[in-house]
Amino acid sequence: MTLHRQYASLPTIVATYSECLKRGLNLSNSNYHFCEYHKNILDEDFFATTNISMKICICINENKLPKDTIIFPETKALSISYCGSYDKIFYAYEQLKKYIIDNNYQPIGFPQEVYLEGNFNNESNKNIVLIIIPIK
Repeated sequence: MTLHRQYASLPTIVATYSECLKRGLNLSNSNYHFCEYHKNILDEDFFATTNISMKICICINENKLPKDTIIFPETKALSISYCGSYDKIFYAYEQLKKYIIDNNYQPIGFPQEVYLEGNFNNESNKNIVLIIIPIK
C-alpha cells in the first residue's frame, strides 16, 4: 500500500511569497521557508491523506514585524533527511517516529519540512527534504 501526503505546491509557495511582498515585508536574505504540518507525529492518523492542515512559513527580517508574525522559539529537535519521491517520504517519518518512541522523546511541536532540492514533482527521485520534529 502506498500512502501519499498532500504537499504544498510550488504555486502555493509562490503565492505566499507574493503576499509577503504585497504587504511590504522585508524577506530574509536566506530565502528560507518551510512547511509545518499540524499533526503530532505520534498521532494514529498522522499519515491521513486528506484534509491535511499545514502552514507555509517564510522567514522575514526582524525589523518592523507585523502583529500577526509567528516567532518560532529556539528548541531542541530531531531531524532526518530524505531523498526521493514525495510518495515515499512516509518511510522517513516512520523511522523518525520509531527513534522518538525508542528513545523516550516527547514531541513538543509539529513536524516541519524544509525543501532543500527538488521541483515538487511527486515522481522525481531527486527531491531532498529535511524533516524536523521539535522535542522536549
